[in-house]
Amino acid sequence: METNTAKIKRRLEKDGWCLDRHGAGHDIYRHPKIEGIITVPRHTQVSPMVARSIVRRAGWRIDVKGNPMDRYPALIDGEAGAYGVTFPDIDGIVAMGETLDEAMLNAEEALRDYAIETEKDKVALVQPSALEEVEVPEGCTLISVPLIRLSGRAVRANMMLDEDVLAFIDQEARRRSMTRTSYVAWMTRRIAQMGG
Repeated sequence: METNTAKIKRRLEKDGWCLDRHGAGHDIYRHPKIEGIITVPRHTQVSPMVARSIVRRAGWRIDVKGNPMDRYPALIDGEAGAYGVTFPDIDGIVAMGETLDEAMLNAEEALRDYAIETEKDKVALVQPSALEEVEVPEGCTLISVPLIRLSGRAVRANMMLDEDVLAFIDQEARRRSMTRTSYVAWMTRRIAQMGG
């Protein structure tokens, strides 16, 4: 659970919450489309319980480790050569692909573009429905697509891997004409698509 106050405020502002005024020891945030307020203490860190309350009020989904996450339900239909993906929560945001993998990766990109353009317009993102709430039409498959934001800033990540795992990564990267780094990033996104 994020307890850094500056990061919490940035996330609130990114999601459309605006600083309304300053209270005695806290800042008051309002959202143009959501009734009520959120108060954020003016401390460098907040307690986990305070952070959890802010997360719930803001409507952020929480993963099993208590971290806010954005995963949107999506429906896949079609057949080999023409798979389509739609987002039940967001009309008009769609993707296609010749294979299931391509369709899911294109859906992730379409979702990211939706977030970028929506935030440019200073509008809050649609909150994703829980998978259990989505009606699945006959012939469709329900999946969960992560909203993976790309900062464009590369960071170094040193990892220790079994040598056979690394050999597999290198072999697959060569087979796909990718670098080791781009293959690992691609595989991470692919695993995220499967809910891993």
